[in-house]
Amino acid sequence: MYKVSSSFDFQDITSLIKNDGKLVLGKLAYNGNVPSEVLFKSLTKHLKELMHKDTLRLALIDASGCVMGVVLVGKAKWDSEHFGIGIGKLKLALFDRKIDIKSRCYLFQKAKDVAASQGLDVIFARVALNDLPSVHCLEKEGGMLTDILVTFYIEPERKLIQARPPSGTEVVEACKGDKQALMIMADAIFKIDHFHADPYLPRDKCDKLYAEWVSSCLDGLVDTVLVARKDSKPVGFITCRIERITEGYSYGIIDLVGVGKKCEGKGIGSFLVSEALRWFSNYTRSVYVGTQAANIPAVRLYEKMGFRQVFSEATVHLWVSSKWNR
Repeated sequence: MYKVSSSFDFQDITSLIKNDGKLVLGKLAYNGNVPSEVLFKSLTKHLKELMHKDTLRLALIDASGCVMGVVLVGKAKWDSEHFGIGIGKLKLALFDRKIDIKSRCYLFQKAKDVAASQGLDVIFARVALNDLPSVHCLEKEGGMLTDILVTFYIEPERKLIQARPPSGTEVVEACKGDKQALMIMADAIFKIDHFHADPYLPRDKCDKLYAEWVSSCLDGLVDTVLVARKDSKPVGFITCRIERITEGYSYGIIDLVGVGKKCEGKGIGSFLVSEALRWFSNYTRSVYVGTQAANIPAVRLYEKMGFRQVFSEATVHLWVSSKWNR
């Protein structure tokens, strides 16, 4: 028999982390450019900081006082403000491998109750597909599968594909004057995601989310935004940012790639990715990009450009507040 408690510290969950190191590291587990000890040191620092923030934290504890499972949920401030509801994000869900489904569900049920009492309406949970028991538990507690996220990896200096520029097209750094055109483009093209897949989230706000995201990128959220121009008009864009792990180690992330509807299928997406990798090669040796498994054109684009799949996750929306009569 297990009890659920919020009274535990980082030291109590270190054995769980060590036993499932690859699961916790996620996409970084297969990065050969960063030593594993550096990755785990960075992960440890991040989780310690997370546990000292305003985070919902619950542990499954056995009769001897050992932590056998842990759930951490943080409030998603930007998402909450955008949708006008309380949104939390699952930061960590980790269990001892011998814990059964019933006990896992018990911890998720308690987390759901506490989240509702703290003003959250929904928890966005991304769970590795090699942790299907947690996905099953979230669904058993009323969670809704909203997408499968596939993450790809490439080392920009070793890429084999160099896309040719489509006729009359150039890729340059975006400027403030591009903002309105790129926001309109983003509003129109991003539809395959966990936001649009949830029928309880207003569609207009799902559309506007990407427009606001692009706007934030141009205002400094990322390191650079590259824009593809044809006849001096923006026809596509790609966002690039660098995540610094520690001194001397980093990796790049492509958050958004968009091409205007009228220009799809003309090689602009490939050219944008190629130019982004050229930009990244000046700063880092590793680059990641994620897309929905249902977005076949994007999957094919990254595979064509030399990326390889390194991680996959299920996204589950768990509506927790009693005012949402699901």
